[in-house]
Amino acid sequence: MKTLLIAALTSHLVADAPPLSAKVWRALEPLVEAGEPVEALLEYANTHLGEPEDGPVSVRLGNATAYADALEVLAEQGVTALIRSDADYPIRLVDRLGPKAPPLLFAGGSLSLLRGDGVGIVGSRDVDEGGSDFAAQVARTVAARGASVISGGARGVDSVAMRAALEAGGSVVAYMADSMGKGLRSPTMRDALEEGRLCLTSPFSPSAGFSVGNAMGRNKLIYAHGLATVVVASAEGEGGTWAGAIEAVQLGLTPVLVREADEVPPGNRALLRKGCHGLREAEDLWAAIERHRPEQASLFE
Repeated sequence: MKTLLIAALTSHLVADAPPLSAKVWRALEPLVEAGEPVEALLEYANTHLGEPEDGPVSVRLGNATAYADALEVLAEQGVTALIRSDADYPIRLVDRLGPKAPPLLFAGGSLSLLRGDGVGIVGSRDVDEGGSDFAAQVARTVAARGASVISGGARGVDSVAMRAALEAGGSVVAYMADSMGKGLRSPTMRDALEEGRLCLTSPFSPSAGFSVGNAMGRNKLIYAHGLATVVVASAEGEGGTWAGAIEAVQLGLTPVLVREADEVPPGNRALLRKGCHGLREAEDLWAAIERHRPEQASLFE
């Protein structure tokens, strides 16, 4: 029941459902977590929120059957809805993001990978040969250690790292900003999914299309999930890779390791000046993670 209520209040699984503000969700979340029934939520919204905030709450909870049907259809397609209290929900997201961790994640594939160790590998969609080679080397290093590559599932660095990890016999967790459902049906993903070496997950509807906002919003999940995140290539002062790295440093989410080489994008050098750490050789990855581990050391034990 709790999963259904959270889906009804926070997801976009039902078309034309009015948006619910983050403020309203924060007000209702303690009641949902306490297991209060729908009637109590509606009474609270009417008494404490009033117009216009209680309108979307009433509409969404009134469509609970439609949300239940949508969750059932997803389950038939191999997609599970996870809430923070579920065993397969990534614990590092809760530990590092607290209340900003998504209340609901959709996931397909091997959910157990969400509980394991991983290293993020991110970077520009348009990456040169040197960057691609480095991303693949890091991915193979992660796979050899038995950890997962944490990716955003986009073209460029993400795709290179995913492919290299899977070809090396490793595993991948991809936080998708869009088209998660399509990814689960992709023939190129089939073998890895059947072998239990791939998990696609997203805080957005599995049928959601691409948006810059979604892409930016999922970036913090990659950083928060991993033991560290390697930035292969970044523009300076703009783009999702830059914004994600800066946010991770400011929040202290995880060590951010940036590729150093004679020829790297200007954004790489700028990130080093912003508090990220250099990484010249893929083989030095684990030493760098150990050297720059954040204060919450229990996450590495």
